[in-house]
Amino acid sequence: EVITEFEKVAQHAGSEKRLHAVMLSDGEPTAGCRDLKEERAWAQRLKVCFHTIFIGTGNYPPVLARLATDTGGRRFQALPYYASGRVRVVDVSQEPLMEMPKWDRWIHGMSAW
Repeated sequence: EVITEFEKVAQHAGSEKRLHAVMLSDGEPTAGCRDLKEERAWAQRLKVCFHTIFIGTGNYPPVLARLATDTGGRRFQALPYYASGRVRVVDVSQEPLMEMPKWDRWIHGMSAW
């Protein structure tokens, strides 16, 4: 498991060193914990700084933005240009954060359908 490996690396590195990780995603989580609350707390405890890269166009997913912000990481957006086969990566760390969705309310509301 990834968390166990990070805990081992953090112990070996010592409490003074900050670890860095990169998370690539094409959007909001579709399974598991959708707000990454426990993962953010774990990263803060182990001093793991998550830099997130959203691959796609449109609004930056709030859950990825919050993961980066809460752990001291930076936010990037990879914009695909299909015609040329290239990808442009932009630092969006200074852009305002959007509010995270209320997944429990959304899921509960869907059950009425």
